[in-house]
Amino acid sequence: MTRRPHRPGYEGCYACGADAVGGLRVRVVGDGPDGLVANARLGTSHQGAPGIAHGGIVAAVLDEVISLTLWRVLDRPCVTRRLEVDFLAPVPIGRDVELRAQCTETQGRKVRARAEALFDGQVRARADGLFIEVPEHHFTHHRG
Repeated sequence: MTRRPHRPGYEGCYACGADAVGGLRVRVVGDGPDGLVANARLGTSHQGAPGIAHGGIVAAVLDEVISLTLWRVLDRPCVTRRLEVDFLAPVPIGRDVELRAQCTETQGRKVRARAEALFDGQVRARADGLFIEVPEHHFTHHRG
């Protein structure tokens, strides 16, 4: 795997930025097989039912760890085209959730990847997605 530093910081990113008020603060903690390992600690503002993370928030952290992985592995940013999430068990709030992602296939600009959210060693949610490589200026070009 390419040993590129993790994505250049965008501190306002809701998923990984340190400055995003109420953000998810996904933190990369190491390398995994063909990907990355990260953690997230979701709070009360991220819950659906009491004590349980909202499914949309779980999907967002899975999407983010895939994005961080693809940036690291491919040395280019990718955007999400399709993300399918299987929710297998509740994801608790207030506790560290381990996130693992890997790139599974590349075909031109199309990239397939998967991720898992684990708590206490149990897979709580799994995502598979299709992502599209884009040039870095894609993000500055589309600012509102």
